[in-house]
Amino acid sequence: MSNLLKEIPFKQGSTSAMLSAVCALFMFLTFLSYSFYHLFLPPQSLEKAAQTPGYVLVLPDSNSGSQAHRNTMGFLDHMLSYVDDVIGHKEFTMKDYSSILPLFMEEETNTVYVEIRLAHKAQLNETQFRQDIEGIIPGIEIYKRGPFFAEWLAKLDSISQASRSIAIMMFFALCACVIVLVTGCFNIHHDTIQTLRFLGASQGYITKKFQNFFSWRFLMGSGIGLLVALLVFVPFAWVLDPSLKMGLLFVRETTRLFIMAASGYLLLLLLMRLILSLQTRRLA
Repeated sequence: MSNLLKEIPFKQGSTSAMLSAVCALFMFLTFLSYSFYHLFLPPQSLEKAAQTPGYVLVLPDSNSGSQAHRNTMGFLDHMLSYVDDVIGHKEFTMKDYSSILPLFMEEETNTVYVEIRLAHKAQLNETQFRQDIEGIIPGIEIYKRGPFFAEWLAKLDSISQASRSIAIMMFFALCACVIVLVTGCFNIHHDTIQTLRFLGASQGYITKKFQNFFSWRFLMGSGIGLLVALLVFVPFAWVLDPSLKMGLLFVRETTRLFIMAASGYLLLLLLMRLILSLQTRRLA
């Protein structure tokens, strides 16, 4: 009986090969979308920045040899004393937003962004403040920190949520494909299964044979999807933000996606077991 059961031909079917390919494709899309969801998730530091009073000064685009650039450098020196003498008890910082700005700018610029954080109880004549700053650097743009960072947060959040939605849709699409392919594979071998039943094979044994086969296909497809997603995402994330350490980024994403892959694999196994149970009962 054991030899007869080993002759079940589903190992050679195109449906089984398609199952691995579909699993790899949708797992890749799911993993990649999930990684981008975390990449564009607004950091807490940016959310906190949107709530802190102050201003963001956008200095005109300049190159290192231009008069505007020299004015910019003088402006920065002047701001140090201005903040201490006029505003007082405040923070003056230069922020590098190069990892975020390319997402929202059509071309690379040499624009300098200067961030001024005010104490919550600060008293500042905004009109006089703007006149003083614009008198130093003509063409400078002055934004309140809240609206300035809120716009970034909204864009980052929309990209992040879109990526998460795509990841969820891809996984549900994978589940739908699994249902169709597992059911189709089971129906293709209807006559073989009926013959094995006639020879005395139990329902549990036949179900187990299918489970073992599909489990391996799911595992192989998930592994391929995970590997390709890492190879695509990690270099892209590093190019987008060179401050990220490649090794640390790879380990972090591998750990995160491995946990997700394990969870998705278990869900697929449960779904497969449910389908096989329904199919074997239908044939009983």
